[in-house]
Amino acid sequence: MKIIELLKKHKRRVLWSLLLIPLSGILSTVLYITSFSIFEFKKDYFLYLFILFISVNYGLTLLIDKISSFFERKGYKKIHIVIVIALITVGTYASAIVIIISDVHCSDEKPAIYLYPESDSMISVKLDINGKIIKDIPPYNNGWHVFATKDGLIDGQYDYLFYETIQNKKVKLNDKGWIVKYPELEEWYDITLPKLGLNEKETDQFKEYWLERLPEENYYEIRLVGEKYLEENIKLLIKPKPDTLIRLTFYFKAVDEPTNLEEPQIKTPVRNGFTVVEWGGILG
Repeated sequence: MKIIELLKKHKRRVLWSLLLIPLSGILSTVLYITSFSIFEFKKDYFLYLFILFISVNYGLTLLIDKISSFFERKGYKKIHIVIVIALITVGTYASAIVIIISDVHCSDEKPAIYLYPESDSMISVKLDINGKIIKDIPPYNNGWHVFATKDGLIDGQYDYLFYETIQNKKVKLNDKGWIVKYPELEEWYDITLPKLGLNEKETDQFKEYWLERLPEENYYEIRLVGEKYLEENIKLLIKPKPDTLIRLTFYFKAVDEPTNLEEPQIKTPVRNGFTVVEWGGILG
């Protein structure tokens, strides 16, 4: 009964709180994503998101209630109505935006492009991306135009071209993959990556990054991103055209228990002529 009486006493604030749910949701989600990007937390703390939502909703409720009360006291009832309509409109659009961008969560992490021409030469590499580049080394500048040696050294200082992207389309994965215990990841890399076409240097650099990047979990489900998805959303345009192109983008998903995931049959590619190798990963 006390709760009902309290709700009646503060019924306008309750109404504001309900009207502000969509707007509070979008604001708290933005704060949540921003804080994770800045501090690079390794897990998603949904309790943190819930606390953010409650805090944002409560703060907005108090603010809007004070503003509304001010206009009511001044006799500006029309402005009070405008505030209500504006909140409903903004909240509706905010919710729609969240739904639309919820599919834009595929972030391709640290793709590395290795170039091995048959002789030292200038090479042009461009990316046709359904999304945007968020990091690049060396600077992309609408395309890389670099000098690569036959041993793979780029512009006298880089082992590979580095970039990261955010795509506008949800990632498409192969149906088959691997279930790997966390302590066995390094061994899995040593066995599987060479089979997929990586040489010793590429394997070591892949391991150096991803052994540190993946947080400790019971198991990891590992799948390759489909070749069709890569071709349609992260296309490589290279001149001269490579004789051998190996592209491996892994999707890592932490799982508590092993699942019945069928392992793919691997056909190790033969590296002939001008060879380009790219590896990258997505943490699901």
